[in-house]
Amino acid sequence: AQQCDPNDHLAEYYLAHEYAMNRQINEAMVHVKISLNLRAEHIPSLHLLALLLSAHKQYADALHLINSVLEEYPDNLNFLYVKAHLELHSVGGEEALFTIKHMLHLWRTLYEDQTNVDCNEQQSERRSETRSVFQLYTSEMSDKDS
Repeated sequence: AQQCDPNDHLAEYYLAHEYAMNRQINEAMVHVKISLNLRAEHIPSLHLLALLLSAHKQYADALHLINSVLEEYPDNLNFLYVKAHLELHSVGGEEALFTIKHMLHLWRTLYEDQTNVDCNEQQSERRSETRSVFQLYTSEMSDKDS
């Protein structure tokens, strides 16, 4: 795929991802940078680059990249999680705890309504299932009587 379209950022990203999964960090770094040169705002490539920087123990660079991305995409929970992890190892527990609290508050703001709707749907499905079982049972009883 990379040879068919050398300007495809996704081919470079997936190649970098594959190298990273096989712990070939240097090769992964080369291809993720090519991917970002082709499309600088590709979120998965930015995420992979931050993880690769941390694998190289370049925590300050990874944290700087994460903070830059969070300026553009402040609601990205994946980057907040990585930021907290990097802060825990490089800055300290207080900063990491603050980031985690912010991340959980953001998750609650974004997804609490959705989880409540899902729970209500499941409860209404249970009620309707119970009602239909009851109706089925009563209809069987009335059939026996006749």
